[in-house]
Amino acid sequence: MTLTDRLFPTDTQPGVENTKRIIVMLAMLLSACASAATPFTIATSNATNPALPTLGATNAPQPWDAALTLNPVEALTINGVVYASSSKLTLRWNVPEQTVDHYQITLVEDFSGGVITYTADRQSTELTFTGLKASTGYTASAVACLDAVCGQSLSARLTADGQTAQEAWQLQGTGNELSTTTQVVSNGSTLSYFIQYGSEADIALAGRVQFYYNPNPGTAAWPGGLRIAQQDTPGTDLAALSNFTPFNSGLIQPCSIRRDISTCPGGALYQISASQAIPLTSGKVRMYFEASDLSTSQWITRIYYLDSQDGLTGRDFNSSSSEICKDSDYAPGNACALTVAIGSQGDAIMGDTGLKHARQFKIGLPLRDTWLWDEAPGTFMVLTGEDSCGAVPHNGLFYGVWDGTRWVVAQDPKGCATPLVKLAQGPVVVHLGGAGYKLYYFDESPGQDVRVLRLLYADGTLTGDPGLVDFNDWEASANARATQFLWPNGEVMDARAAADVNDQVIMIPTNDFSYQIMYLNLGDPSTGLGIAVLINP
Repeated sequence: MTLTDRLFPTDTQPGVENTKRIIVMLAMLLSACASAATPFTIATSNATNPALPTLGATNAPQPWDAALTLNPVEALTINGVVYASSSKLTLRWNVPEQTVDHYQITLVEDFSGGVITYTADRQSTELTFTGLKASTGYTASAVACLDAVCGQSLSARLTADGQTAQEAWQLQGTGNELSTTTQVVSNGSTLSYFIQYGSEADIALAGRVQFYYNPNPGTAAWPGGLRIAQQDTPGTDLAALSNFTPFNSGLIQPCSIRRDISTCPGGALYQISASQAIPLTSGKVRMYFEASDLSTSQWITRIYYLDSQDGLTGRDFNSSSSEICKDSDYAPGNACALTVAIGSQGDAIMGDTGLKHARQFKIGLPLRDTWLWDEAPGTFMVLTGEDSCGAVPHNGLFYGVWDGTRWVVAQDPKGCATPLVKLAQGPVVVHLGGAGYKLYYFDESPGQDVRVLRLLYADGTLTGDPGLVDFNDWEASANARATQFLWPNGEVMDARAAADVNDQVIMIPTNDFSYQIMYLNLGDPSTGLGIAVLINP
């Protein structure tokens, strides 16, 4: 599949074609089993099960009163409320009277019709499925094979249905107010990101986490922009990930809507917002960030980048002797001159995007595999924006793909940027392994009292190159799941309070999905940067 094919989806609702294909394959599978032909299996990218034996021609399976049940797996209890796992279900069954060689288990996802196959040994009476999607229904069926090739078998009379729980994130600290939640850095405000250094980094950095964030704009020493902090103590435990001290380095806001723009430095009328610092295999850190050009009447917002001057340390982005970018440093030809990554339609540079504004974004990096990006073609970006045609005049999520030299935004044949999700903002991307990802975003659809943090999944094996995530590999936004937030004392946050903790970023500190943390703004307007933990992985 070419890059053009990937960026000009034939169906504006992601995954429709894929779902039809999987359902047809499932029907073929069921038909083959019923007619005693040689069946086949379909395994998704998150299945870690041994291959099933090759099944030979046989008699049709006989019925078996298996009494299948597909139940939630309890994660923990808080304040008397039981929270089930958001990624696990347990299937249980009765043992048949006949001697069994092994069991063949099939799990079908409700949304996509995707099929996962498992085997269980003859002694088993239950099987726990892991790595499932949150807030998702599944249907399980079972076959008891009476010999190694399943030449004789029993089929459970009835299937079993079950559903994983929604994700529940608990703020850290005490009580049920933002003022008593943990703040991870003293002067934090909004829009954080991190680098978790690997072994390729300097020995003083390896294993540490570096924190990038928008500081409180009220401080005279650092009136907004982007500041950098490091862990007080290296480590992956919650205490170590909750305490950062800022360096005197970063990007100071050269201009702001809070001041008279006539006083801003010439050629640097930028207001800096969301950022993502990405260590590269080439030995430097590329800082992508959103900035508004206040010299234009509509304050056009683009995505820019700067490369570090201190290698993989990633603190100095000024090519002069200073470690701070400020004022006119950002002007063309100066020490912190910006490079446009995604422009506005009609711009002389990167102006073929089909977007009017390009705002808050996240690049999909395979962080379960490596902390360094090799700039490989096919890497994707999800960004907030507005299209240039007026179809999405407010916030929507759009899709870009790195072609090896530049970011190419998905567009329809008329040149309008194609939304992945309409009426949404603030994407958060998490790598699940292989070509699997999950995407969080704030749903701003009408009919809701407040915006809601929702969750979608992508499986790159569904279309095109199985190692890449294409536009159509994402689920339809109609399938987006809601999430839940708890106060530190265990009380469930109401919808208004949950909507006010925003601009999330998620880390898997030990590369184990049983331990996931989230950095997020505390309030709107934000009073600081906090930390939350997924209590029911």
